[in-house]
Amino acid sequence: MSNHQQLITNFDRLGLQRIKEYFPNYLEVVNNQSIPFTEALL
Repeated sequence: MSNHQQLITNFDRLGLQRIKEYFPNYLEVVNNQSIPFTEALL
């Protein structure tokens, strides 16, 4: 299982549905702007 899939699975296990929904947007920001994931969350 890929790290990405494990992360999505863990969001489900923890009941973090909103983060699961928004994760692709955050990932796009991180990749496009070359910033750490934590900065994308701000």
